[in-house]
Amino acid sequence: MLNRIDSSQAGNSDGRSTHGGWCEATSEARTPVNLFLQGPRGAGKTTLLFDTLASSGLRAGGFAVRRVYAAGRSVGMEMVDLAAGTRDWLMTFDGSGRRQVNVACFRTVGVPAIRRALAEADIAVLDELGRFELDVPEFIEAVTDALDAPVPVVGVLKDESNWFLDGIRKRPDTWVIRLEEGTRETVAPSYRQYFSRLLWAVGLPRVTVGQNTRMEA
Repeated sequence: MLNRIDSSQAGNSDGRSTHGGWCEATSEARTPVNLFLQGPRGAGKTTLLFDTLASSGLRAGGFAVRRVYAAGRSVGMEMVDLAAGTRDWLMTFDGSGRRQVNVACFRTVGVPAIRRALAEADIAVLDELGRFELDVPEFIEAVTDALDAPVPVVGVLKDESNWFLDGIRKRPDTWVIRLEEGTRETVAPSYRQYFSRLLWAVGLPRVTVGQNTRMEA
């Protein structure tokens, strides 16, 4: 069973496909408590995620991956603990564009951020999950614990395939909504509807969320 919704059918409130199988669900499936966005770079996934969070009033924990600029040039990406503010480099770029990946950030920032979110936050943020973490078992375990926990999880999945991401997509307690470039304004209302249903599923009050842009995609 897949609980994936592409942008052409995200408005289906019951999670069933009307277009031949992109989103399949059964009446026996419990309401998912994990919600992810997926799509190409620059589609606006992070913007939509943090817009929705910012206007929800919920206490968010977890982590985000943010691009860092210096003198107008992108010099790398860092992982940030949303609650504690601690951060570490995920990767750095040299003058020629070559990158250096720092997988240690998944241990120094990622794992504590997730554990803190499960203990203290209303909602856990995993932005984003991809491939660099595949050889960090402590981080994979923390993510799995978060997905299994009663705390609702929202996040972003990298638009690629590997055993870790594919396993998340196949979970019956997880929705994955696809966002293509140029479709954010169309998909956003449906995403917010699924976000509200996520809160209801875990006993949090439904909220009306707005459209205040907080972060770059």
